[in-house]
Amino acid sequence: MRITPLLPDAAHSLSESAENAPQIVSTQPAEERLEHIEKRSGLSVPNKPSGADGLSAPKSSAVSLSANHTRGVSPTLTIPALGEVSLSSTESKTLLSHMVPGDYQKLEPNWYKDMHALSSGSMSIAALEAKMEERGTVFKSASSKKTWNTFLNAFSAEAGLVLSNRGPDGELGLRIDIKKLTEMVPERSRDRSNFGTWLLDTVALQGFIGLTLYTANKMGVDETWREFTEHNGGPHFDMAGGEFSWKDGNFGDWIANGVGHPIIFYGTTEIYKKQGHGPLAAWFGTLATNIMFECFWEHYEKTPGVSGHDFFLMNGIIGPTFSALSEEILGEGNRAGLAVHAGVGGSMRRYNSMMEAYVENGKKGHRYSVMWSPNYIKEPGTSRKDVPYMPYDFGLRFTDLKQGFYVAANLNMNNTAKEFDDFKTNPIKGFELKAGFTIDLDKGLKKLFK
Repeated sequence: MRITPLLPDAAHSLSESAENAPQIVSTQPAEERLEHIEKRSGLSVPNKPSGADGLSAPKSSAVSLSANHTRGVSPTLTIPALGEVSLSSTESKTLLSHMVPGDYQKLEPNWYKDMHALSSGSMSIAALEAKMEERGTVFKSASSKKTWNTFLNAFSAEAGLVLSNRGPDGELGLRIDIKKLTEMVPERSRDRSNFGTWLLDTVALQGFIGLTLYTANKMGVDETWREFTEHNGGPHFDMAGGEFSWKDGNFGDWIANGVGHPIIFYGTTEIYKKQGHGPLAAWFGTLATNIMFECFWEHYEKTPGVSGHDFFLMNGIIGPTFSALSEEILGEGNRAGLAVHAGVGGSMRRYNSMMEAYVENGKKGHRYSVMWSPNYIKEPGTSRKDVPYMPYDFGLRFTDLKQGFYVAANLNMNNTAKEFDDFKTNPIKGFELKAGFTIDLDKGLKKLFK
C-alpha cells in the first residue's frame, strides 16, 4: 500500500477509487470535510480509536508487510462504506498506528517516520521489518510464524492395526503432506500472468531441468545428461516412432518411478500455480514438461518407445491432476494433494514407504485417498523384462480429520507376473484391512505444551 507522506498541519483525506484502491490525497480542509461527512452519514473519525469504535490495535506480529507485498496487494486501500474521509495529521497518525505493532511504537517514538520513509521509497519493506526485529524477537514477521506452523502442520504421526490374509500386523509411520509444504512458496499475482508469461515460465523450467541434469551428471549422482548427449546423438526431439512401452529403462525403481515422478510433476504444477497461472494453464504447462521429459531428455531409454507408465500415469495423471484440483475447482475449503508416508508394518509399508494422492472435504473434515506402495525392490543389474508388470500394491483410505482416525482397504497385487498377459489372468494375491489413528504434529505439540 502506498502512503503519501504527511506534512505538518496539512490536510489529507482517504478516498475511494474506482478500482476499490484506497489512496491518500490532498483535498479541502479537514474540518469542512469531516463536518460534511458527519452530517451526511453520522460518521466521525475518533482521534484515539477503541474497541467501542469497532477498532482495535493489531496484536504484535499480526501484520507482515513483506507477506502482503509479495502477494501483490493493490497499492490502494478501499473502505467502501466510508466514501471520502478527511483526516488531519493527528488522525492519520492514529490510523497508521493500527498498522504497526504497539510494542514497536513504544520502543520507537518516531515510528510514523518509518511509515513515511516507506511511502517515499527511501526505506524498503524488508528494511522496516529488519528494524523491527532489531528491537526484539517479538517483532518477527507474522509470515515467518505462519511458515513455521505450515511446515510443522505438514507432518502427522500414524499408528494402526492391520488385518490381512497373512494374519494380524501393526503399522507405525510418519505422513508428510507435500501440498502443505508447497503452501510456503511465495505466490506471484494472478493479474501478472498471461500466455506470454506462461511461455517464459515454460522455457525457464526446461532450462532449469537441463541445468539440473548437467549438474547431477558432473557430481556423479545421475547419468541422464551423459546418456542424453551421447546415446541419442545430441539434443533432438524424438517420439520413438509414436510407440509407448509400459516399462522403460529404470522401470521398477521405486524411488524414481513410485515417488520421484509423481512428486516432481506435482511440484511442476504447483510452480505454475505459484507463478499466478490458473489450474488449467498449470496442468497444460506440466503436460508440456511431461512431453519434453519423456521425448527429449529421457528418450534414450526407449524400450522400444516412451514409457507409458511414466507418461500417462505418474507424470500425466497422478502428479499434475492432483495439484490442479485446487479450491478453484473443488470449491472453497476443499483441496487435493500428494503425501509421502514413511514407516513400517503391513505389506503397504513393507519397504518403508507409501504414497498417497488425496482429496479433502474441508467442511466435513474428511480425506479420501488412493494409496500405492512397492511390492518389489529392483536389485542392481535386473533387466527391464524381469521387473514385475505391476511393482506396486494399491489401496483406498478414508480419514476423519476431526476425530483423527482412519480406515483402509488394500490389495496385494501379483508381483511375479512379468508381462500384462500373465498379470491380467491373476492380478490380485491378497488383501489388507487397516484401522488406526493419526495425530497432526502441529496440533499435537500445541496441546502437549498448552
